[in-house]
Parts: sequence; structure tokens; C-alpha cells
Amino acid sequence: MSPMLLFWTDLVYLVISAAVAFWVGWTFHRNGRVFLLEVFHHQEKRADSVNHLILEGFYLISIGFVPVGEPKNVIINLKGFKIDAHEMLTKCSTSHQRTPEPNL
Repeated sequence: MSPMLLFWTDLVYLVISAAVAFWVGWTFHRNGRVFLLEVFHHQEKRADSVNHLILEGFYLISIGFVPVGEPKNVIINLKGFKIDAHEMLTKCSTSHQRTPEPNL
């Protein structure tokens, strides 16, 4: 496959995937407001704030995974630094876990 064809197919994939991610996120945002209003006992400001945060998180995760594809098979090479995407995601997801304090 020629490099130019590969570039254009990747570009089309990214555009379509991003459009689907934004459409799904906006649909969940619009329809999830009703649920969040019920959960927060009709406190509109709180429900809208949480709904907006969920939407932003969804966009960040969706758009972050669109170019990566399957993280286990991706190694990013930036100016000589090799980054294994699967290892990076594993470390990031476990770094927030609190280590138990020693018994003194």
C-alpha cells in the first residue's frame, strides 16, 4: 500500500471516528441530563456541572483512543524515546491507588 493512500485512509478514519465520538457524547450529554437531575434532586446547576464534566471526560478518552487503536500494539517513538502505550496506560491507571501506611 502506498504511503499516500495510507495517509488518506488514516485521515478518513480519524475524521469519521472523531465525528462519531462527538455525536455519541452529545447524545449522552443531552439525554443524561434528565437522569442527573433526578439523581441530584432537581439541583440544575449541580446536575449540569456534573453532566459537562462527564462529557469532557468522554471526549478526552474517546479522542485519546481513536489514534491509538489497541494500546497493546502501539509503541510511540518520539525523538529516540520509546513509549509503550499499554505500559503507560497501566501505570497511569494504577498510580492513583493509595499505598497502605506501615504499622508502627
